[in-house]
Amino acid sequence: AVSREMLVETPAVPCFRLTAPDVFFIINKIHFIFCLNARVGMIDQLESAFNYHQQAVGLRQARHEVLAANIANADTPNYKARDIDFASELKKAVDGTQNASSNTGGGLTLARTAGSHIAGEGPAWRGAGNADLLYRIPDQPSLDGNTVDMDRERTQFADNAVRYQVGLTMLNSRIQGLKNAMQPE
Repeated sequence: AVSREMLVETPAVPCFRLTAPDVFFIINKIHFIFCLNARVGMIDQLESAFNYHQQAVGLRQARHEVLAANIANADTPNYKARDIDFASELKKAVDGTQNASSNTGGGLTLARTAGSHIAGEGPAWRGAGNADLLYRIPDQPSLDGNTVDMDRERTQFADNAVRYQVGLTMLNSRIQGLKNAMQPE
Protein backbone atom coordinates (compact mmCIF):
# COMPACT_ATOMS: atom_id res chain seq x y z
CA ALA A 1 0.00 0.00 0.00
CA VAL A 2 1.17 3.52 -0.76
CA SER A 3 0.57 6.20 1.81
CA ARG A 4 -0.21 9.82 0.97
CA GLU A 5 3.14 10.93 2.41
CA MET A 6 4.99 8.83 -0.16
CA LEU A 7 3.26 10.48 -3.13
CA VAL A 8 5.00 13.55 -4.49
CA GLU A 9 2.99 15.96 -6.56
CA THR A 10 4.81 17.39 -9.56
CA PRO A 11 3.40 19.97 -11.92
CA ALA A 12 2.59 18.74 -15.38
CA VAL A 13 5.07 20.19 -17.85
CA PRO A 14 4.39 19.59 -21.53
CA CYS A 15 7.60 18.11 -22.90
CA PHE A 16 6.37 16.26 -25.95
CA ARG A 17 4.87 17.10 -29.31
CA LEU A 18 1.53 15.58 -30.24
CA THR A 19 0.79 14.38 -33.74
CA ALA A 20 -2.67 14.07 -35.28
CA PRO A 21 -3.02 10.31 -34.51
CA ASP A 22 -2.03 11.00 -30.88
CA VAL A 23 -4.66 13.72 -30.58
CA PHE A 24 -7.35 11.51 -32.13
CA PHE A 25 -6.38 8.71 -29.71
CA ILE A 26 -6.61 11.07 -26.71
CA ILE A 27 -10.00 12.39 -27.85
CA ASN A 28 -11.30 8.83 -28.24
CA LYS A 29 -10.01 7.92 -24.76
CA ILE A 30 -11.67 10.98 -23.21
CA HIS A 31 -14.87 10.07 -25.07
CA PHE A 32 -14.70 6.52 -23.66
CA ILE A 33 -14.15 7.77 -20.10
CA PHE A 34 -17.10 10.11 -20.40
CA CYS A 35 -19.24 7.27 -21.76
CA LEU A 36 -18.62 5.41 -18.53
CA ASN A 37 -19.01 8.32 -16.12
CA ALA A 38 -21.24 11.00 -17.67
CA ARG A 39 -24.61 11.59 -19.22
CA VAL A 40 -25.08 11.45 -22.98
CA GLY A 41 -25.73 15.22 -23.22
CA MET A 42 -22.30 15.90 -21.78
CA ILE A 43 -20.67 13.63 -24.37
CA ASP A 44 -22.39 15.48 -27.19
CA GLN A 45 -21.05 18.77 -25.84
CA LEU A 46 -17.57 17.28 -25.55
CA GLU A 47 -17.68 15.95 -29.10
CA SER A 48 -18.89 19.26 -30.48
CA ALA A 49 -16.14 21.09 -28.59
CA PHE A 50 -13.44 18.98 -30.24
CA ASN A 51 -15.06 18.36 -33.62
CA TYR A 52 -13.97 21.61 -35.29
CA HIS A 53 -10.32 21.30 -34.30
CA GLN A 54 -10.22 17.57 -35.05
CA GLN A 55 -11.64 18.11 -38.53
CA ALA A 56 -9.30 21.06 -39.16
CA VAL A 57 -6.20 19.07 -38.21
CA GLY A 58 -7.31 16.14 -40.35
CA LEU A 59 -7.89 18.37 -43.37
CA ARG A 60 -4.54 20.10 -42.84
CA GLN A 61 -2.88 16.69 -42.89
CA ALA A 62 -4.69 15.75 -46.10
CA ARG A 63 -3.75 19.06 -47.72
CA HIS A 64 -0.14 18.50 -46.66
CA GLU A 65 -0.14 15.19 -48.52
CA VAL A 66 -1.59 16.81 -51.65
CA LEU A 67 0.97 19.63 -51.61
CA ALA A 68 3.78 17.13 -51.06
CA ALA A 69 2.58 15.16 -54.10
CA ASN A 70 2.58 18.36 -56.15
CA ILE A 71 6.18 19.11 -55.13
CA ALA A 72 7.25 15.53 -55.79
CA ASN A 73 5.79 15.67 -59.31
CA ALA A 74 7.22 19.06 -60.25
CA ASP A 75 9.20 17.51 -63.14
CA THR A 76 6.56 15.02 -64.29
CA PRO A 77 5.26 15.88 -67.79
CA ASN A 78 1.52 16.64 -67.96
CA TYR A 79 1.14 16.53 -64.16
CA LYS A 80 -1.66 18.81 -63.00
CA ALA A 81 -1.21 20.47 -59.61
CA ARG A 82 -4.04 19.74 -57.15
CA ASP A 83 -5.23 21.42 -53.98
CA ILE A 84 -8.06 21.37 -51.45
CA ASP A 85 -10.43 24.29 -50.89
CA PHE A 86 -9.83 24.20 -47.16
CA ALA A 87 -12.61 26.54 -46.03
CA SER A 88 -15.42 24.80 -47.91
CA GLU A 89 -14.16 21.31 -47.03
CA LEU A 90 -13.89 22.23 -43.34
CA LYS A 91 -17.43 23.60 -43.40
CA LYS A 92 -18.68 20.39 -45.02
CA ALA A 93 -16.77 18.23 -42.53
CA VAL A 94 -17.97 20.12 -39.46
CA ASP A 95 -21.57 20.24 -40.69
CA GLY A 96 -21.40 16.52 -41.48
CA THR A 97 -22.49 17.01 -45.09
CA GLN A 98 -19.79 14.87 -46.64
CA ASN A 99 -20.93 13.47 -49.95
CA ALA A 100 -22.00 9.89 -49.25
CA SER A 101 -21.78 8.97 -52.92
CA SER A 102 -18.02 9.70 -52.97
CA ASN A 103 -17.33 6.64 -50.84
CA THR A 104 -17.55 4.26 -53.78
CA GLY A 105 -15.25 4.18 -56.78
CA GLY A 106 -13.80 7.53 -57.69
CA GLY A 107 -10.45 6.18 -58.81
CA LEU A 108 -8.71 6.94 -62.06
CA THR A 109 -9.71 4.51 -64.81
CA LEU A 110 -6.69 2.88 -66.39
CA ALA A 111 -6.31 3.14 -70.16
CA ARG A 112 -6.24 -0.11 -72.17
CA THR A 113 -4.09 -0.13 -75.27
CA ALA A 114 -5.35 -3.52 -76.41
CA GLY A 115 -8.65 -5.35 -76.03
CA SER A 116 -6.96 -8.24 -74.26
CA HIS A 117 -5.72 -6.00 -71.42
CA ILE A 118 -7.47 -6.24 -68.08
CA ALA A 119 -9.67 -3.26 -67.26
CA GLY A 120 -8.73 -1.55 -64.04
CA GLU A 121 -9.27 1.42 -61.84
CA GLY A 122 -6.70 3.06 -59.63
CA PRO A 123 -7.47 3.66 -55.99
CA ALA A 124 -9.50 6.74 -55.14
CA TRP A 125 -7.85 9.37 -53.00
CA ARG A 126 -9.00 8.84 -49.44
CA GLY A 127 -7.92 11.97 -47.61
CA ALA A 128 -9.60 13.42 -44.56
CA GLY A 129 -13.29 12.78 -45.12
CA ASN A 130 -12.83 12.32 -48.89
CA ALA A 131 -12.22 16.01 -49.52
CA ASP A 132 -12.76 17.14 -53.09
CA LEU A 133 -9.49 17.75 -54.92
CA LEU A 134 -9.40 20.72 -57.24
CA TYR A 135 -7.00 21.48 -60.07
CA ARG A 136 -4.83 24.51 -59.50
CA ILE A 137 -4.87 27.10 -62.30
CA PRO A 138 -1.25 27.89 -63.25
CA ASP A 139 0.11 31.42 -63.59
CA GLN A 140 2.48 30.27 -66.31
CA PRO A 141 2.12 26.66 -67.51
CA SER A 142 5.23 24.88 -68.72
CA LEU A 143 5.74 23.53 -72.22
CA ASP A 144 5.51 19.92 -71.05
CA GLY A 145 2.00 20.45 -69.62
CA ASN A 146 3.05 20.44 -65.97
CA THR A 147 1.16 23.03 -63.91
CA VAL A 148 3.24 22.87 -60.69
CA ASP A 149 4.65 26.26 -59.68
CA MET A 150 7.37 25.40 -57.16
CA ASP A 151 7.39 28.84 -55.52
CA ARG A 152 3.64 28.68 -54.92
CA GLU A 153 3.83 25.06 -53.74
CA ARG A 154 6.63 25.75 -51.26
CA THR A 155 4.78 28.77 -49.88
CA GLN A 156 1.52 26.84 -49.54
CA PHE A 157 3.38 23.88 -47.99
CA ALA A 158 5.07 26.08 -45.35
CA ASP A 159 1.84 27.96 -44.62
CA ASN A 160 -0.08 24.71 -44.23
CA ALA A 161 2.61 23.26 -41.94
CA VAL A 162 2.43 26.30 -39.64
CA ARG A 163 -1.36 26.18 -39.55
CA TYR A 164 -1.22 22.43 -38.83
CA GLN A 165 1.02 23.07 -35.81
CA VAL A 166 -1.31 25.85 -34.63
CA GLY A 167 -4.26 23.48 -34.91
CA LEU A 168 -2.47 20.83 -32.87
CA THR A 169 -1.46 23.41 -30.26
CA MET A 170 -5.03 24.68 -29.92
CA LEU A 171 -6.42 21.16 -29.69
CA ASN A 172 -3.80 20.26 -27.11
CA SER A 173 -4.65 23.33 -25.02
CA ARG A 174 -8.36 22.41 -25.10
CA ILE A 175 -7.54 18.89 -23.95
CA GLN A 176 -5.29 20.21 -21.18
CA GLY A 177 -8.02 22.62 -20.06
CA LEU A 178 -10.53 19.80 -19.94
CA LYS A 179 -8.14 17.57 -18.00
CA ASN A 180 -7.48 20.38 -15.51
CA ALA A 181 -11.22 20.92 -15.06
CA MET A 182 -11.76 17.23 -14.36
CA GLN A 183 -9.02 16.98 -11.72
CA PRO A 184 -10.07 17.62 -8.12
CA GLU A 185 -8.45 20.52 -6.33
